[in-house]
Amino acid sequence: MAVRLVLVPGGGAAGDGGLHARPAVLRLGSRRRAGRRAGAGDVPEAARRPRPAGVERDPVGHRRRRRRPRPAPRPVDRRRDRGAVRRGPARARPLDDHGRRDGRSRGRGRRRRARRARPGARHGGRLPQVGHLPVAEGPGAARRRAPPHQGSSCPPGATFRVTAAIRCRGGAGTGRPESPRGHRRPPEEEPLSQPSTAPGSLRDDAAALQDDLARLRGALHREPELGLDLPRTQEKVLAALDGLPLEITTGERLTSVTAVLRGARPGPTVLLRGDMDALPVTERGDAAVVSRVDGVMHACGHDLHTTMLAGAARLLAARRDDLAGNVVFMFQPGEEGLGGARIMIEEGVLEASGERPVAAYALHVFSAALPQGMFVTRGGPIMAAADRLRVTVRGVGGHGSMPHLAKDPLPAACEMVTALQTMVTRAFDPFDPVVLTIGSFHSGTMDNVIPDEASFSGTVRSFSPASHEKLKERTVELVQGLARAHGLDVDVSYVQDYPVTVNDGAEAAFMADTIREVYGEDRYFDSPQPFPASEDFSFVCDEVPSAFVVMGACPSDADPGKAAVNHSADARYDDAVLADGAALYAELAARRLAREN
Repeated sequence: MAVRLVLVPGGGAAGDGGLHARPAVLRLGSRRRAGRRAGAGDVPEAARRPRPAGVERDPVGHRRRRRRPRPAPRPVDRRRDRGAVRRGPARARPLDDHGRRDGRSRGRGRRRRARRARPGARHGGRLPQVGHLPVAEGPGAARRRAPPHQGSSCPPGATFRVTAAIRCRGGAGTGRPESPRGHRRPPEEEPLSQPSTAPGSLRDDAAALQDDLARLRGALHREPELGLDLPRTQEKVLAALDGLPLEITTGERLTSVTAVLRGARPGPTVLLRGDMDALPVTERGDAAVVSRVDGVMHACGHDLHTTMLAGAARLLAARRDDLAGNVVFMFQPGEEGLGGARIMIEEGVLEASGERPVAAYALHVFSAALPQGMFVTRGGPIMAAADRLRVTVRGVGGHGSMPHLAKDPLPAACEMVTALQTMVTRAFDPFDPVVLTIGSFHSGTMDNVIPDEASFSGTVRSFSPASHEKLKERTVELVQGLARAHGLDVDVSYVQDYPVTVNDGAEAAFMADTIREVYGEDRYFDSPQPFPASEDFSFVCDEVPSAFVVMGACPSDADPGKAAVNHSADARYDDAVLADGAALYAELAARRLAREN
């Protein structure tokens, strides 16, 4: 504590010219602080201490020390930080206000690193290794993301290899992948993150990919496409597979993607399938998440199937050294009524690895009926066969008041509809049922005009190959017989679209065991009967021992018993199931290959 006695000029009676004492000023702190508190204006000039160098006074007399100017920052020598040997004086580099290299210098550094990272740039044309993934090779790698239609540089049917290791900011396998020039791709065109190669379960690694999977699914959902030609969808799939050691083939008659992952050791082949097309449905819901394409919607959840299959490719590629055999990833357009699977089979998807698969697996999500995350399958028929019936009855038109002068096709067509409903209850085993629904009936223009023709159409479902064939025969016979009875002509079109989807008993049991082991007994349910929906995965089942599983994707805040069903404009699917679906695909392939060795 500093104690100072401060003497000030006299303030007493008149004539007293000396100094008199003021009360002592007690201050805590340094003398400089005490001087500021007392006030320099009360001390005569002679009594003041000499002003030190570098000290000035403000307008009220308080002393302030001038700050010494900070020296200019020196250039940062990055080479020294990296341990490089320094020879000669450091080259001056542009600096910003904080002493760092400016953006121009950073940009040049990225370009230099990108040039050094080009395949074979410093290896005499040989392919370097990054972990177990070789760097991109061949002219196909440069165009690996190009779709084969609508102005793409990739011709239909092109086959090329995608084996480029991902390069990310912050080191390999971390951060967001960059394009070759250092510019980030749009989020929906980025490859999925590389999962850890450390020991761990596929389910854990899939959970680490959840954010990337949700981003990909959102991009697919916002831009749905119909039928066999899905160029934007195909481009997103190729981008998601970017950087993986895959042999990729695109379709000729459709925008399919077939990717083959070859394990480190020889072995059999397993096929995994995911469909990609949407439906002509106008989606209702939140404008921020619904389809941006008018009249087109992923109402059947195929965007989830595509995302899960891309995630499975990423998971299995990270375990390539552990695989003894090959995995074929079948990204299929045209499931909704166009038989895309049949076309892919004709183009050779089952021989993509050089040999036929020993097993094939597919997954389908339901927006209702099942709780979220529940898996359901069974041995034997799992999905119905689907056929289309179209009938046109031709007569002679006339005046409504004189039907005896005409040949009215309407009563005969109505009789055909009711007779078909009777047939399915009397000609088929009730334990092997069939479903026949007439969904369209058209005839006539006015109330007093007998039309020349009447037409109707419907869908026909059956659950066994025997009933499938019998149904076609009996339906055509009945319609033609009734037309003859009425003296009318009839045109009958009966098209067998999809056969029954039949699960191989052994593969269905293997799938059920895998689900129980990975997800627990409470996540699996053995269905007592097949579903009346149809699937063109049935064409694969007819060729290869296969198993098909249904997964509940109902939002957690919705009642599965009341939620909108598949194909509805209000159907909703929860992204929370994406990781588990990807993990199941990967588990089935990895375990099935291991069982063969």
